[in-house]
Amino acid sequence: MIAAEASPRHVYHLCRREEWAAAGPRYQGSSQDAADGFIHCSTAGQIGMSAAKHRAGQDGLVLLTASVERIEAGLRFEPARGGQLFPHVYGGLDRAAVVRVDDIARGPDGRHQFPTHVHREGGRMLHHTRFGTGKPLVLLHGFLGGTGYWVPQMGAWGRSFDVIAVDLPGFAGSAGVPAPEGIDGYAASVVGLMDSLGVATCHLLGFSMGGFVAQQLAIDFPARVDRLVLYGTAADGALPHRFESWDASVARMEREGVEPTAENTSATWLKAGKASPWFHMGREAGRGASKAGCMTVMRAMQRWSARAGLGAIKARTLVIVGDRDRSAPVSESLVLWQGIKGAELCVLPGMAHGPHLEAAEIFNRVVGDFLLAQ
Repeated sequence: MIAAEASPRHVYHLCRREEWAAAGPRYQGSSQDAADGFIHCSTAGQIGMSAAKHRAGQDGLVLLTASVERIEAGLRFEPARGGQLFPHVYGGLDRAAVVRVDDIARGPDGRHQFPTHVHREGGRMLHHTRFGTGKPLVLLHGFLGGTGYWVPQMGAWGRSFDVIAVDLPGFAGSAGVPAPEGIDGYAASVVGLMDSLGVATCHLLGFSMGGFVAQQLAIDFPARVDRLVLYGTAADGALPHRFESWDASVARMEREGVEPTAENTSATWLKAGKASPWFHMGREAGRGASKAGCMTVMRAMQRWSARAGLGAIKARTLVIVGDRDRSAPVSESLVLWQGIKGAELCVLPGMAHGPHLEAAEIFNRVVGDFLLAQ
C-alpha cells in the first residue's frame, strides 16, 4: 500500500480570491485544474510545499479548508510529485464542503503564512510516504532532502518491508512542522510518528543528516530499532571535511536563500553534479524547505556528536558510504564502524554522496541483504 498522512480530516486548496468569489455552488478550480481534469489539493503536511512550488511570490490568495467527510465521491489520493499521494477532487468542490476560507499573506521571508488550524492538523504527524508489506523500515533523508528521492528504494524494498519514508521537521512535506532545537528532538519526532502509526519497532536507515537522527534515536530509544543502516553520515555533525563548512552554508542561505543553496548542495550528492540524470529528482524531493528550519538544524548539527554514545548502540548496524563522498568521507564512516560493536562496513567504489540514486541496484542489494540476513 501507499499512504500519505493517515485519514486526514481536511484537505486544502489555494486559489486566487477572485476565483473563489466568482464560483457558484460548485467550485471547479483554476484554469490549471480544468486542464488537468481535477482540483489539486494538499493535506496539512503538504500545503507548504505545494505553495512554495506552485504559488511562490503570489499575493491575493485564499486557502480553502474542505472537510473530507463532506466531499462527495470525487476525492481520490493519487501519486504525484516524487511518488507522494496528493488529494485530487473530481467533478468540482461543493461549497458546503468548504468549512472555512482564509486570506493568505506572505511573511518577511516571502513564504506564505498559514492559519494555526493548518499547523495543528499538520503537526499531528510528520508527512510520510508508505509502501509495501512486512517489517517496518523507516527511511530518514538528509539535509535539504525529502521522501521523493527514496522512490528507487521503495519499489525494491516494498516487496519485503513496510517502507515508511519520512519528511523531517522543516523539510519538504513537513516544512510547516517547527524544527526542534536539537537532533534529539528530531529523533523524538520520528518516534512520535511511529507511535501514531502503531509501529513498535523498525529497521531504521538514516542518510547524512538523517543518519545523525538515526544514531540519536538508536541511543535514546534502543528498544525501537531492530537493525540500523548509517549511510553517508558521521558521528560528529560538524562534518569538518564537508564540501563547505556549515558556517559557509548558513552565510550562503542568508545571502541567496533556500532554493539556490539547495541547488548547490544537491549537486554535490552526485558524481556528475547538475549534469547527472538524477539531479532533478534529488532537487525536487527537497523543494519547499523552511528557511527557519534549515537555519535551526544547521546550528543543531554543529553542536551534535554521538561519538561518546556509539558504544550504547545495540542494534545490528551496517555503515555504508561512497568512496568519493564530499559531505561525509570514508574516514567518518570508519569512526562509526569502529565505534559500534559488531558493525559491518560497505564502501562503494566510485560513488559520491548519493549512491542510492546513482547506483540504486547495488545499493538496494547490499542494504536489502543486510536487512534480510538471519
